[in-house]
Amino acid sequence: MQWLADVLFLKGLEHLLEQKSCVNFLDNGDRKILYSKALSLLRDSSSRMDIFLFLFDDLLLMTKFNSKFNSKGRQRSRRFSRLGHGTHTVYKQPLPLDRVQVHDVPSSSGIDYAFTVVHHSRFLQVIGAYTLQATSETEKNMWMTTITKAQRSWQAQLDVNIGL
Repeated sequence: MQWLADVLFLKGLEHLLEQKSCVNFLDNGDRKILYSKALSLLRDSSSRMDIFLFLFDDLLLMTKFNSKFNSKGRQRSRRFSRLGHGTHTVYKQPLPLDRVQVHDVPSSSGIDYAFTVVHHSRFLQVIGAYTLQATSETEKNMWMTTITKAQRSWQAQLDVNIGL
């Protein structure tokens, strides 16, 4: 029953993603959403961007949330979703869980409730590093723990599929 609810929820996300080339990855009936929440992406010491992070059982997806109101305060769209008013646009390419590392950013660094996700290639070259800030220490720990558990589960599934 939970599987059906997850599939229907994923099907409902299709209209939220504006880039049509990314819609097909949601069509995988085996993919499950494990966690999702709004976070801040720290670009540099003085710039941040609000993003919505989706943790699937095999990847992380960063999206930008586009309000349903334009700059003049008028409604752009009458769509309503479970995730809020507006649409999500894919911000960065999906990050496969077997190609990311999660690191804690200690609060002694001057940034509270932050962690870093490092995306690397199969040759362990860094493709990108993203410092994300949660709203509390509990939320940060929840993200780090959930990502780590999902990585272990995904790696076990990959090992089974290749017969290790």
